[in-house]
Amino acid sequence: LALAEQIKHCEVCHAWTDTSPCAICRDPARDATVLCVVATSQNLQAIEDTGIFHGRYHVLGGLLDPIENRTPDTLNITSLLTKFQVPNSPPKADPPLEDKFQEVILAFDADIPGDTTALYLRKALNGLPLRITRLARGLPTGAALEYADAYTLADALKNRRE
Repeated sequence: LALAEQIKHCEVCHAWTDTSPCAICRDPARDATVLCVVATSQNLQAIEDTGIFHGRYHVLGGLLDPIENRTPDTLNITSLLTKFQVPNSPPKADPPLEDKFQEVILAFDADIPGDTTALYLRKALNGLPLRITRLARGLPTGAALEYADAYTLADALKNRRE
C-alpha cells in the first residue's frame, strides 16, 4: 500500500518514480540536446541499464494500437509535442527542465504498433529542426541466418554498416 502511494509519474518525462521530477530529469549532467522517446518505463530502464545513453527521456505510456484502443489522445503524445512547440499543440509552459533538443530517438519495438507510432511521430515532428532517428534493427548477436524471418533479414540488410 505504501508503495502504491509513493510511486507516481515524473511530471517531465512521465516515467514511474518516487520523486517528481525524477532523478534522470534532475540530473544536470544528462545531455539536454537528445531526447529518447520510449513506450514504457520498463523500456527506459532497459536503455539505462546499457550505460550508453546519457540524454533525456519521454515515456509515451504505450504504443499506438487502435485494436487495443490506444490512440494519440490516450498516450503522452501531446506533452511530447508541447516540448517542441509543434503547431496545434498546447503552448509551451517553459518549465525549467525543458531544453532545446536537437535529436529525437524513437526507441520502440520493431513491430506494427512500434512502426505505426514512429510514423505518426515523424509526421507530427516533420519540419522541425530536429534529427529524428530510430534504433537500428536486424539480426541479434548469435543468430543463425536460416532461422531469421524475412522482415528481420531485410532490416539487417538495409541497416548494414562497415
